[in-house]
Parts: sequence; C-alpha cells; structure tokens
Amino acid sequence: MAAAVHVTVHQLPLLMGISIVRHRGVFAVFWMFSNIVTGISRVLLATLVVSLVSLVILVGGKMVNSRWSSRFPIPWELVLIIFATVSSVQFDLSGQYGIQIVGPIPTGLSPPSLPSFSVSQELLLTALALAVVGYGFQASLGMMFAHKHGYPFHSNQELLAMGLCNSIGGMFQCFPVSGSMSRSAVQESTGGQTQVSSLVSALIILLILLKFGPLFQQLPKTVLAVIILVNLQGVFAQVKNVPKLWNTDRLDLVVWVVTLFSALVFNLDLGLCIAIVFSLFTIVFRTQQPRSAVLGHIAGTDCYRDLEKYSKAHHIPGVTVFSCCNPLYYANAVQTFTSLKQTVSNDINENPEVRPPDQQGAQCAQHCVILELSGVTFMDSVAIGSFKSVLQDFENTQTLFFCASCPGYASHTYSHSLKYSVMIWGVLYKYVT
Repeated sequence: MAAAVHVTVHQLPLLMGISIVRHRGVFAVFWMFSNIVTGISRVLLATLVVSLVSLVILVGGKMVNSRWSSRFPIPWELVLIIFATVSSVQFDLSGQYGIQIVGPIPTGLSPPSLPSFSVSQELLLTALALAVVGYGFQASLGMMFAHKHGYPFHSNQELLAMGLCNSIGGMFQCFPVSGSMSRSAVQESTGGQTQVSSLVSALIILLILLKFGPLFQQLPKTVLAVIILVNLQGVFAQVKNVPKLWNTDRLDLVVWVVTLFSALVFNLDLGLCIAIVFSLFTIVFRTQQPRSAVLGHIAGTDCYRDLEKYSKAHHIPGVTVFSCCNPLYYANAVQTFTSLKQTVSNDINENPEVRPPDQQGAQCAQHCVILELSGVTFMDSVAIGSFKSVLQDFENTQTLFFCASCPGYASHTYSHSLKYSVMIWGVLYKYVT
C-alpha cells in the first residue's frame, strides 16, 4: 500500500505536465505532494487533456473487458501506447504543445564483462541493505498476488530467481533487480499469471532495445503514468481489508498501520526495516501472553474442549485437564506453570472429597493433573526447569501427573531433559481420551 502511494506521488507530476523538486529521506513523499499542490497553477493544459483522454480509454477498455471480453481480453495498454505514439507523431505533441515524451532510446546491449571488485568493501553494507529490502519488497508482492489468485508462494524460489537475475544482469551493467509494484500490477491486471508472460515481455523489451527503440521516442510520458496508476487500483483496494483485520486480529491491523506509516514517513527501504522489526516484536509479544485452557469432557465422545467456550463440555471431579496453546520459553514459562498450579489448587478446593493423603496417612482418592501439550512446539531450558519444579511440587503433594498429546519433537525433548522425574511422576500419552 505504501509503495503504491510512493508510485502515485511520483507519477502525478507527469499527469499534469509540471516539474517539481525530488526529495529523499524523511517525509519525502509529503514534501513532494506539497510541491505538487503548490505547482497546480503551472499545470500544462495539453498534458492534462492527454492524461484525461488516456484515462477514459484505459478505464473504459477495462470495463469492456470485464463485461464482454473476459475470455479474450483486449490489451488496452498496448492499444493506448500505439494510439498515443501515432497521435504524438501526427500532431507533434512535443513541439507544438510542450508535452513530455520518452525521448531517445539507446539501442543495443553492452558486451558482457565481470564487474569490478575494487570497490566491493565500500559497497558491501549498502549492497547488503539493498538486497534485504529488495527481497522483502519482492516477497511481499509475491505473497500479495499469490493470496489474490490462490496459488502457493515459495520464498526460497524467489530468492534463487532474484539472485540468478542479479548475477547475470551484473555482467551487462544492469541495475539491481527486484519486484516492481507498477509493472507487477500492470502484468497482473492484463491477465499474466505465469512465467510465459514475463518471457514474452522480456523478448519484446529485447527487440525494442535492439531494433525498435526509436519507434517509441514520441510516446508521451503521461500515457505511461496513466497506465501505471490505473493498474494500481487493485493495490489500493487493500484498504477494504482493514475492517476484516479489525474483526479478526487487531494486532495484525496494528502491523499493517505501522508498516504503512513508517514506509510513508521514512521512505520504503527504512520503512520496510522498521516494519520487519515491529513484526518480530509482535511475535514475541504474542508468545509472552500465554494462552491456556481448562478442558472438559463432552459426554458420549472422546473429545475434550475448553470449558469456557463449549457449554456441553463438563468438568470431571478430581481431574484437571490443562491445555497449553503456545510454545513455552523463558518469557512465558513461569506465568504458564503458575496458572497451572493455581488452576489445580482451585480445583482441589472445590472438590474436598478428592485430595492428597493427610498427615495421619488416611488414604483418599488422589487428584489427577493432565497437561495437554499439542500446542507446545518447543520448550527451552528455562521452561524445562520450571516444568521440573512443577513436577516436584506435585510429587510432594502426592498428585498424579500425566502429559498427553505431545508433538514428536517435543516428546523427544521432554523425555531426554526431564529424565527420571517424568518416569516416576509423569507418563507421556499420545492423546487425551
């Protein structure tokens, strides 16, 4: 979303035919937009007319495609480029009306050569930051379109493709390669969903570089700006997801808002880094708030569900089934096991007929604790230490203790770390039944 705003602000001067001072750094987008507003009095009427005509043709053409030509869509972008180029040559839009055109396009390719490594030390940190930001931006674009069209996204494959393109392009003095918001939106809106569309685009660009570059010298820049902005409408439509995020996960909405404003205020590269750090912080925050539940049995089944959420689940007197729903590590282990002991204590107080043996040795039914661990993907050393302490407390009070639904990796960790404590006072079971 923030990238689309950046692209839009950079294309607005071309739509109006004005020149503004380009800004970089903090608040660059806002300064540029302020310059655009103050420069409205200098708008070139001819450029504005060409922009409006191009906008009507492209938007109308897309409406025609969506209604009548969905199976065989007309490439209105190509039609518009040809029409605008012919009109520019026929009416001399650049010479007669001062409309900005693409201008000379150099032909041919540079001969391949290895890049110079003499400045590698000076460029290392900058190149590393550029690679991280470029990959993050490309991955976000890939995930966005993958989610929209329902196909899987493979981050390692994107990384391999990006590295291969930059390695080959570096031998031809190319700019660093990454995902392009504007070009990706144009390709997606015109129906391109596979590598074939990119291959055709690459071949056409190669032909233009080698032979047909001069044919597009008279193309007005405002037409290209219109094509970019019209195809960004799908990106701006992400605003519709804000109410969904508010209703499903407000922390995700906070991440979205922080990403948007940090990218707008601090530019895309620094804003993306801030967003990544903040996203990692939210992950830590989520795991610091341990989620647990006391499970009850649903009559006539082998199912155990949260007593607070399922009215048909019933508590079994003398049995506490405590479910952990998140990984256990140093940030939440103590709080989780404290909640477990408090739950068991409350259960014992509510069922005095089920209690540990008294000091005189009178035998009573023993209380049973079942720790359901299906949601625990890992435990660190601090959590294991807290676990041992809880086991010792239950051992001292003659309380039966069992573990159930341990994931394979976690079960291996428990059995090797807890050793004899589990063998004496706890037994690992696959399910709670």
